[in-house]
Amino acid sequence: MHDLQPSTRVLATIVEHVDDAQLDAPTPCPDYAVGDLLDHIGGLAVAFAEAGRKEQGTNTTQPPMGSRDHLTPDWRTRIAADLLALGDAWSAADAWEGDTTIAGMTMPAGVVGAVGLNEVVTHAWDLARAVGQAFEADRESVVGCMDFVGPMSEPGAEAGRSPMFGPVVTASHDASPFERLIALNGRDPEWTPS
Repeated sequence: MHDLQPSTRVLATIVEHVDDAQLDAPTPCPDYAVGDLLDHIGGLAVAFAEAGRKEQGTNTTQPPMGSRDHLTPDWRTRIAADLLALGDAWSAADAWEGDTTIAGMTMPAGVVGAVGLNEVVTHAWDLARAVGQAFEADRESVVGCMDFVGPMSEPGAEAGRSPMFGPVVTASHDASPFERLIALNGRDPEWTPS
């Protein structure tokens, strides 16, 4: 069991401070501008919260690609509230028990919760980098994400990474544990929008 609340709270704050002028800015996700990434974050917040509550809703099918075109006028407050609900959903011990559904697949709830934590932490970094905000994940969240991402990043495990992750990026020898996590998620820890 991991605590998603620290990371969902920070990501909610980052979302609330994105300026409309930044919606077309590039992100570390090659297929997403900021507006597309925000829509993806909003969708995953709802789907993973439903999975934590063992509800059948948007999580019963594969999600569409994120698109700025799907953002509603209240996107800042809606996505932030949905992120807080995501953290709350996984704070219940029974969220981590049994099976649940995400992206049309039924899996052990503990795995889904770990995937959700990694999604929140990684996309918080993506969004913060893209819009020039600060973000450093807490130690417990980094450890929880590494427990999930680490094994699929070992030599010979590359097949289990696709299509959710890009190839592992080599982090510098003096990289922090968080920067190593970002690299294992297929991002360059040195990425900047320029």
